[in-house]
Amino acid sequence: LDEERGGSRNFTGYDLHNGIGTDAANARFQTLFFEGDFGEIFPRLDPFDSKLLDFGFSIGRMPLLAQQGLLINEDMIDAVTVTRNTLNGRGNLNFRATGVYSWRGINRNSPISGPNDFDPESKMVAFLTESDFAKRTVNLDFAYVDGSEVYGDLIAFGLSSIHRIHGSHNTYNTSLHFLASFPTDGVTNYADQGELFFAQTSWTPHKTEDLIFLNAFLAVDQFTSPTRGPAMGGPLGQTGILFSGVGLGQFGAPLAVRTSDVAGASLGYQLFFDHTRQQVIWEFGGFQETKGLQRTGAGTALRYQRAVGQHTIFVLDGFASKQLDQPVGQGARCEFRFKF
Repeated sequence: LDEERGGSRNFTGYDLHNGIGTDAANARFQTLFFEGDFGEIFPRLDPFDSKLLDFGFSIGRMPLLAQQGLLINEDMIDAVTVTRNTLNGRGNLNFRATGVYSWRGINRNSPISGPNDFDPESKMVAFLTESDFAKRTVNLDFAYVDGSEVYGDLIAFGLSSIHRIHGSHNTYNTSLHFLASFPTDGVTNYADQGELFFAQTSWTPHKTEDLIFLNAFLAVDQFTSPTRGPAMGGPLGQTGILFSGVGLGQFGAPLAVRTSDVAGASLGYQLFFDHTRQQVIWEFGGFQETKGLQRTGAGTALRYQRAVGQHTIFVLDGFASKQLDQPVGQGARCEFRFKF
């Protein structure tokens, strides 16, 4: 019931205000891939599991995520992957490495203008790793995009550390990310130089089941993500519900910002009820551009979620935001989400 057209995702529906209908029904597969483990498919090659033949692989059309969506957040990519897992030693409890090759075009991200656009000539090679240590998990990811002349070539990488800090009453969950991108054949709107610093912290207040979260980011120059799906928005959607698009229809984020010379943060409180089957999130956030027009913006958002049965979630959102030289924006939406 949805279809990618010209770098955007269109959904079957009807606009009551303008009287315009959209028919996006089609028979094109969005997800269709095969995955397996070489050592399990051919167990007789290594009956005693001693020859290091446990290589996982996948091939087909699949979603791809790296650095919690900051580096790569693609919902439909044609690729082949090979993974080596369960390596350890010298304090490393588990090391996993995945090689990725995408051969049939990818959606390119622009940090300064426009939606994520599909370049049918772009190909991508990526190397994604994860290392588990006693007190932290470290991810080091690398991607190279060979694009057409209009979109350009790009090298990008990300380094992150996920760590739990135990205090006297609370445990603090921290996630620190550093990402950078470099064009290799001239600057374009889809291949530019820049850095992104991103930090997340959350904790449960003493004697409660609730959650407090504080997230912040700083983008220097124009950090460019190698590939992002048309409904995935920009890399800064991880900051909070004020910065993330809903991925449905034409609704954008209340504070839609791109990774181009900007700093921002969000602070939120998540309350749980009915054994976590109901929850409320109240969030405040804002951003400040560091160069150019130096636009500013701030807002607040409220989200109510409720589980209905075993497969359905009801979501109700409301927000109000204000950006420099623009009127106050406000809105509300509801969603029924079915999980199969």
